[in-house]
Amino acid sequence: MVVRKLKQTALGQGRSYRRKLLDTLMSRHSGSMKGVVVDLAGKQTNHRGSFRPPTKDVTRRIVVNLDENVAPDVVADIRDTGLESGSADCVILAETLQHVPGPERCVAEAHRLLKPGGIFIGSIPFLYPVHRDPQDLMRLGPDGLKALLSDFEDVKIYSMGKFFGVIGLMLERKISPVETGTLLGILGVSKMLKAALLVTSKILTTFDRNPISLNDDKALFTTGYFFTGIKR
Repeated sequence: MVVRKLKQTALGQGRSYRRKLLDTLMSRHSGSMKGVVVDLAGKQTNHRGSFRPPTKDVTRRIVVNLDENVAPDVVADIRDTGLESGSADCVILAETLQHVPGPERCVAEAHRLLKPGGIFIGSIPFLYPVHRDPQDLMRLGPDGLKALLSDFEDVKIYSMGKFFGVIGLMLERKISPVETGTLLGILGVSKMLKAALLVTSKILTTFDRNPISLNDDKALFTTGYFFTGIKR
């Protein structure tokens, strides 16, 4: 019972520590997701987190993705959507830049799609395990993000998690590969190891006080970044 409860809280029923932070930041900025909203590489099925885009004050939401299995409104490369320039009030690009060759083209496309005064909302991992979807190409720190977002004004960059959060997240990600079909699994060792990792991860992440910080140049360890920018 204790292990089950810890599993639900530490992993958020499938949500990692970083995903919880992302859901929190998305919720905080949901008020800016209004008018015409373009979700680059978004999904309408197979959601990973608990956040769901708002429908209030949204005149149209357009999901663009090459994967037809996630039911996009437009099947297209997010670097060249074919949508009308200056047609969006908000463009979202979450957890995607690391997977796409030429991330500057993704950002340029978001800029092109936005109306003047429109908001760009996105995120990217930093200290996070390699996860190919179908490839994992890079990580960007705050300086790289600032350079990438140089065409936007009022840029805000939030660090997501600190030292203990990074360590806890790494333990979370280590839980999945622990094999249960081996001799150790048959002997019950893998279950005990998973339980130990869950407990340790939960304890570590609780030490991560004030895990979300804005424009924090002293944040040396973080799971990633959430950012916003306004089109001039």
